[in-house]
Amino acid sequence: MFKRFSSRLKEPKYEAYLPLDFEEAPVFLNSLQEVHHLQPAVKEMLAYEFTLGESASRLCPVLLADDTVAIFSVEEHSQGDAIEALAQRIQRRGLALARPARYVLSVALLLELIRDPLLNKTTMVATGAAAATPWSQADLFSAFLDIVRWGVEQKASDIHINIFTESEFSEVRFSISGRYICPLKFQGISTQFLHDVLSVAWMNIRGGNGAVFDPHKEQQGSLSCDIDGQNIMLRWGALAAEFGPSVCLRILRRDQEYALPTLAQLGYLPAQQRLLQQVSATDGGAIVFSGAVGSGKSTTLAALVAALPAWRKVISIEDPVEYLIPNAVQVSLSRDLNQDSHDAFATKLRALKRSAMSDVLLGEIRDLETGRAFTDLSSSGVRLYTTVHANSAALVPARLHSDFIGVSMDLLAAPGVLRLIVHQSLLPRLCQQCAKPLLGLSDFPAHIDRRLYTGLSFHGWLKVLENLVGPVGVEQMRTRDAKGCEACDKAELDALRGWDGRVVCAELLDPSHVPQFLKNLKTPSMLQQVLHEAKWPDIRSSALQQARLGLLDPFDIEAHFAVFSAPAWRYVHVGEPHA
Repeated sequence: MFKRFSSRLKEPKYEAYLPLDFEEAPVFLNSLQEVHHLQPAVKEMLAYEFTLGESASRLCPVLLADDTVAIFSVEEHSQGDAIEALAQRIQRRGLALARPARYVLSVALLLELIRDPLLNKTTMVATGAAAATPWSQADLFSAFLDIVRWGVEQKASDIHINIFTESEFSEVRFSISGRYICPLKFQGISTQFLHDVLSVAWMNIRGGNGAVFDPHKEQQGSLSCDIDGQNIMLRWGALAAEFGPSVCLRILRRDQEYALPTLAQLGYLPAQQRLLQQVSATDGGAIVFSGAVGSGKSTTLAALVAALPAWRKVISIEDPVEYLIPNAVQVSLSRDLNQDSHDAFATKLRALKRSAMSDVLLGEIRDLETGRAFTDLSSSGVRLYTTVHANSAALVPARLHSDFIGVSMDLLAAPGVLRLIVHQSLLPRLCQQCAKPLLGLSDFPAHIDRRLYTGLSFHGWLKVLENLVGPVGVEQMRTRDAKGCEACDKAELDALRGWDGRVVCAELLDPSHVPQFLKNLKTPSMLQQVLHEAKWPDIRSSALQQARLGLLDPFDIEAHFAVFSAPAWRYVHVGEPHA
């Protein structure tokens, strides 16, 4: 078989077998465009010729235009016994290795090249392989795991697979540190290939609505996978969009060994930690966490519940269970659009009332069904922990009372029902190794959005900030170095240099400390005035305190909330920071 194929190759000069370590570092190819522009050009993939079988999706020899042979591989196989053995097989057949010999690609890109008939036509004919051979399910799921693995390694919170049905190419994006990022290696992937990847991945979905992946339908569910020994659960949410489906996969760690962060590690200030711990040590009423999508509500909630003493019986009902909480009885309940799942939810709630628990974690209050559960549990004497989407702590009662959820305002205004309201956001945490003193700047940094500062001078801006936090506060602040350093430099993520993850900014409202708040629930327009008069520290106050601790860049605070000269900052009460 090889003789028929090799007769068309120009015999290269013989060179000594490759030593155990390659001379050149591997070259990374991130897209089809980079492959097509490679010099010398790619002439043919030799996967069939070397009968590599399933390992061709990990490493594959490639004939180049100068008749040398390179090896395309995924990153984890770019060194080691397997690639060295393949290099020696290439040399034993009298073929010269290219220089550089190794190229690193994603699984998706490598599989596309292996199945490309233009790059495999001769070898397919010579080996009797069919030119239209489809991707195997094993190959497709391997590509799916490669996408998930990259997200896990880069600490992404979400994976976004966007299918553009009218285009030849589609994309994979990631939410990392609050940024929506499309790395080079996941740009320009074949639309058909990504569609097939999602179809195979959906076969492993639990609690999904639909037997097959349907690009024209909203679908949800969850699936678990092993990523380098880590038990990862993906919460699948598909949106049927105008130009094709957009699938969002929330990444959740499900290892028993995975330690939930503490409140301090999340970014809660010492006074906030004390209040959370004091309230959670009592019985009855609801502790409600609010925030936008992806603001870390579930993480904080799980961290707080995990710190409860072991003698308290905790039961959680979630859709699905996101974090494994020690000593808790956790129930994963998927509620899709069919009636059976809603009947199951009602059955679980009835059973819950007979479970003799002291604390209940109810995943999210988002509709009339969960609103009725909130009404029942918050007034039953058990401690209820839950989340809701709202724009501030003061707006949580209005959100719970909205037509979508339907909780009675009379119930919410009753003392002891709303025990604590917590609203939080996630802001970029400064890299502690390369952040620079704010007063070292002489002008606005080049990397910020200058549209926010139209008509403002830098020195005038500094004066406004000084009026908020005082001269000492400004001296304590640091700002991002967009060039980054070794500590914050991540592969293909130049836009995130100078940051190191995210930190929580929060406001905590204990209605018992602001009596007028409950009395004015039915007149929401009065609530902000009541809180201002009580000198209640809101989320902006928390952000400024963290800036004084060197954790947040003041420019990031403004990008999230508003410039410091805006009216929203007029009533901010800034306390002393404590590490």
